[in-house]
Amino acid sequence: MAERLEGVHVIRRSHEGLGATRNAGLRAATGLLIGFCDSDDKWKPEKARVEVEFLDTHPECGILLCRQETIFEPGVPTPTWLLPDQLRGDLDGVSPTSGLFRREVLERLGGFRTDMAIGSDFDLLFRARAGGVSISLIEQPLRFRRIHDDNMTTRLGTGKADLFRAVRDHVRARS
Repeated sequence: MAERLEGVHVIRRSHEGLGATRNAGLRAATGLLIGFCDSDDKWKPEKARVEVEFLDTHPECGILLCRQETIFEPGVPTPTWLLPDQLRGDLDGVSPTSGLFRREVLERLGGFRTDMAIGSDFDLLFRARAGGVSISLIEQPLRFRRIHDDNMTTRLGTGKADLFRAVRDHVRARS
């Protein structure tokens, strides 16, 4: 279907991991703002408009995140890795790639790490924060995250080793 939509370009490539796939999308993109929509995500109709309006009025913001709502495929129980947000209590309230990124920020940070199965999005936020990038959050849930029996986190685990490595690398870089 996407091949028939004007302005939509499908990139077919061998699987090299999520970070490499996002970087390939970044290289192919032509816009000044970059958004991500993984296979188990769905944007609400107003998402792009709300986020672009925010970024237009907040030029200092380099990364804009939004809250999300979690939906479950029928019969799929809540996975053990899906924890309530510590501040608001809702499930999985903000994802590191939920919003819009200014292209120049992603390029300055060097894109996503390709040596991590899971967690390259968290690592990017660590590097952004350490690099002085302003990160804002829209409280309005503007996307859905679909939980099913084949989510990457379900298949690969929570990626704790990759996440701890990202934290370790961030701490080392600050010392």
